Amino acid sequence: MPKVKPTNNTVLKDCICKTSNQVSKFRKQFPKLSLPPCPVPTRWGSWLEACNYYARHLQSVKKVVQSFDTDDAAAIQIRQELLNDETIEKEVTDIKSNFGYLPDAIIQLGKSVELVEQINIMRTIVNKLSAVEGEIGKHVGEKMNKVLIKNDGYDILSRISDVLTKTCPNDVIQHKVISKTNKQTQTNKQTKKLRNKETKKQIKKQRKKERKKERKKETNKQNKETKKERNKQTNTWYRPQNWLHLYTDESLISREQDAGAGVMCCLFSIYGSLEYGTTSFDGEITGISESLRNLLCHINKFKNAVILSDSKAAILSIVSKHTPSSQTAEIIKMLSQLISLNKRTVFQWIPSHCGILGNENADALAKKGSTATYRPVTKSTYYSVKRFIKSTYLDFNKQNLITQSQGKKWNFLHQNPQLIPDLPRKSSVAAFRLATGHDCLAKHLHRIGIYQSLNCPLCNSNQEMDSEHLKICASVADHNNIFEKYWSARGQMTLLSNAWH
Repeated sequence: MPKVKPTNNTVLKDCICKTSNQVSKFRKQFPKLSLPPCPVPTRWGSWLEACNYYARHLQSVKKVVQSFDTDDAAAIQIRQELLNDETIEKEVTDIKSNFGYLPDAIIQLGKSVELVEQINIMRTIVNKLSAVEGEIGKHVGEKMNKVLIKNDGYDILSRISDVLTKTCPNDVIQHKVISKTNKQTQTNKQTKKLRNKETKKQIKKQRKKERKKERKKETNKQNKETKKERNKQTNTWYRPQNWLHLYTDESLISREQDAGAGVMCCLFSIYGSLEYGTTSFDGEITGISESLRNLLCHINKFKNAVILSDSKAAILSIVSKHTPSSQTAEIIKMLSQLISLNKRTVFQWIPSHCGILGNENADALAKKGSTATYRPVTKSTYYSVKRFIKSTYLDFNKQNLITQSQGKKWNFLHQNPQLIPDLPRKSSVAAFRLATGHDCLAKHLHRIGIYQSLNCPLCNSNQEMDSEHLKICASVADHNNIFEKYWSARGQMTLLSNAWH
């Protein structure tokens, strides 16, 4: 079939899909029809799929290509002449009728189906190919028979499938199958077991994924319901028709950055940065004071106001009976001004990061304020200065330890302090001593001039006594834990030193 070639299929694809204008013309004329496939010449299954496509939609493709302007490209005229040839339609339909089933058969063989099904698919393919008439059918049938003759494994697998389906007589079953394929049957059993294990593992993984998805869906539903309930509760306690809702929040990502405060309500929204060294508590207090200050500027626009904050500490410090700080004293003064103006102001605690819309907006404003470059000049409180001095001292001490640990055996401890486990004190001390090398064993005591020899005095094995030697030392073999071995060795060494003296 000289007219139907992989190159012609690819050129037709490029002719239609080369420009967006050509693609748009194709889709306008046939919106429900997919674009022509581009076959890979080395994969004859994709070439057959392309032939099936053109056998079904050759007239549609021909109509689209004929509508193209030949002045746009020289290839368009060549493709129009190719499609005008009457023999190409005949060749494409012959390929579809004789070989159009092969792509689906290849896909079925690629799937993990049973042996009997695969052999049945191959037998149907052989029967259909042998039924093709003409010179091409004869050539294809001979080629298929040569391939099957060279493949000895296919004959064996077909006999095994006959045994499984009980269609083969007993004399044929005993012929070659048992005598020649004992090893192959064993390998097949092993491969089947491995496949079964793999499939079981895949099924378990899929089930786990499905369970996780179901759990996520359930948790998301519960979270949505809780968010709705919390928003309803805030709206039912203090209805927006009668109360002005003010949401305040703070943001402090790290000690190196500044704290930020944010206020959100229907009348105004504020965000700002605090001075260096302030804490999250200072941010909450600042947000409340700024909300009250702006309420005094909008005194004619509300009667009742509720300040919704997620900081119990800030609310309790305002209503506390103790002497107020400078920040809380300013808040109490503004509250008294609002009371004198017959304005009712209430504080209400709300949970943070649980889907309350106003709190989420205030949190976003506070994060924006923490990154602001402008810093207000305000007085620092005693507590903020105290925390700032403590944090700078800890940072200085940590940096000093890093410089002192350079070149030491215990240099890794400041990078990974979790290597010392959070155990009872006796075990933690043993872990720290063994990790740093200051373990008071013979090697360490010899290094600091207390012992004359660095060998183990307990087992007399003439080996250096350190943390590695404790694992194989015969004197502490009764203990399984390394910490118990260490304290047992230390006790025996003290008894020996007392005997020597």
